[in-house]
Amino acid sequence: MIPLSKEEISSWSPESYANLAGAPAFRFRAPTPRDKRRYQHALSVEGLRFYSDETVQAEILHALARLWEGSSEDRAVTEGRFKAFWASLEYARQDPTFVIDADEADAIAEATARLVDAWSPLRRMNADNRRFNDEAPKVALGMFLAGWSNLPVHYRLEDGVVPMEVLDQVEDAMDAIETQAFADNVEGIVPGGLAFMQLALHALDLMGLGKAAEKNSSSPSPSSEDQSGSPMNGRTAARKGRSANSRSKPATTRATTSRKKRAIS
Repeated sequence: MIPLSKEEISSWSPESYANLAGAPAFRFRAPTPRDKRRYQHALSVEGLRFYSDETVQAEILHALARLWEGSSEDRAVTEGRFKAFWASLEYARQDPTFVIDADEADAIAEATARLVDAWSPLRRMNADNRRFNDEAPKVALGMFLAGWSNLPVHYRLEDGVVPMEVLDQVEDAMDAIETQAFADNVEGIVPGGLAFMQLALHALDLMGLGKAAEKNSSSPSPSSEDQSGSPMNGRTAARKGRSANSRSKPATTRATTSRKKRAIS
């Protein structure tokens, strides 16, 4: 690998480490115009695939139509509730003051989970999207990391990139730092991988892909874990919780006080 000049290297630390003494610092090389194409090629080599909201939602409706055992009228009502809920999620992305109905979110999540269990195409989509959200940011991170300090992990390259097993060690080391700092009541520290996902998102930001990654991470997954109907992983938190103690949580997952919706049968 051709050595980089100092002008091509930038130093960066996760924002959640702002109040952490002796925090790890990471060095990044500047992307070139060809790197975005290299990144897309690397995703293909790794077999990573992401299904869009529209594709997942269409498959949910297809599964519902194939598996429904009640009347066509009841199925139409249920389809309408799914579509209305997805529309509310999109609206909440545009308006952070919009409040998602908690009971309706729970009902949609439960119904979606049953469809995933019963419909193999949705299970495959779910597995692919979760793997993409976990590994794609690491692919970018491996391309642009040029070193680090204050972290007990040896930096090395293979074929010009930091290998995945080294990035896994970095993630584990950062998780351990977060856990200890949280126990020590360091302001801004959130356990559960927030700092590492901020780090990975920064690598995507270098290529101008951070916004797309944020949308992917908050897209409705076939298997929903939080009340908004989308997986709340570290990357979502990295955008929504730049500093956990510096601002309140966005309203997109807050419950309303109204609980009138019936469960989806």
